Amino acid sequence: MRKNNLVLLATVLSLVIRPAGAAFVANPSFESDYNTTWPHYSTIDSWTATGGEGVNDSTGPFHNTGAAIPDRDRVAFLQDSQLLSQGISGLTPGSQYWIQFYYNARNCCGGTMDLKVEFTDANGTTTVLDTILSVPASTNAYT
Repeated sequence: MRKNNLVLLATVLSLVIRPAGAAFVANPSFESDYNTTWPHYSTIDSWTATGGEGVNDSTGPFHNTGAAIPDRDRVAFLQDSQLLSQGISGLTPGSQYWIQFYYNARNCCGGTMDLKVEFTDANGTTTVLDTILSVPASTNAYT
């Protein structure tokens, strides 16, 4: 949930099986099909978003200057209360998996934002994996 013009910046690194390390996420660092027209609103290749999204690099208006982008050169941004998702396949029931991601809030405009990470299985059952309340804006690093 987003209030008062905050923007979520997230870099999803990978969803991997332990211990093999096989990646399942397509375009995990948002490097594919970058829109060079400022402010870089666009669809995000291999991801489904609900509107008000795009990809920024370190010069983009939705990236906090000074915060190093944690993986490669780009971050996805979402405005307002948004959903960013991707269907994955190849998971083995009963196996352990982990998801790793970095996030930040836009350093302007006031308000607070919460972040919820969910997994929906093939039967449509959704499990909340994590909830991060009041995501802080940081000009030093992504969390």
